[in-house]
Amino acid sequence: MMVPLATLQSELGREGHGSMILVRVVDPSRQEEVARRIIALSPDWRVLFSRDLPSLFAEGYGSLTLFLNLVTALASVVSLLIISLTMYTTVTERTRQIGILKSLGASRGYIVGIFLQETGLLCALGISTGLLLSAVIRLILVHGIGLTLTWEMDYIAYAILGGGASGLLGGLYPAWRAARLDPVEALQYE
Repeated sequence: MMVPLATLQSELGREGHGSMILVRVVDPSRQEEVARRIIALSPDWRVLFSRDLPSLFAEGYGSLTLFLNLVTALASVVSLLIISLTMYTTVTERTRQIGILKSLGASRGYIVGIFLQETGLLCALGISTGLLLSAVIRLILVHGIGLTLTWEMDYIAYAILGGGASGLLGGLYPAWRAARLDPVEALQYE
């Protein structure tokens, strides 16, 4: 909806006042020039570029940033616990196979390596699925609703590193436990 400035000021009872004016520049390479011309007309005005709005919002909502960081940390801890429980169950189910490997001369490092490889595969699948799902949701929001969303490569890197680290840390104890099993007892496990 487009309304003349004077009409809007009259409706709001704020004649002669305004809080914001949005200026669309047809040629993006001339944004700086247009900003200088606006400041030359009225030096007390503040010019903000739309490209700077996300960082300004992030600075203005510190509690939101803290909340998002806490949710991220909680998700990492839950991921670590789920991977740990999954791998612990896997070690329990494969106790007999671990006993066979150990009786054939497999070293502790080899056994730990096997379980960490499986954990790494689970992490890679989980991270890939999460990134794919977020890409699909982004496409729906951009093309379906018309939102403007950009990929923040820093956050993608944090997600990949955080997911991988929490997963591998979660798989470390079960792998270590598998490597310490006594071969004789493991072969007798039912």
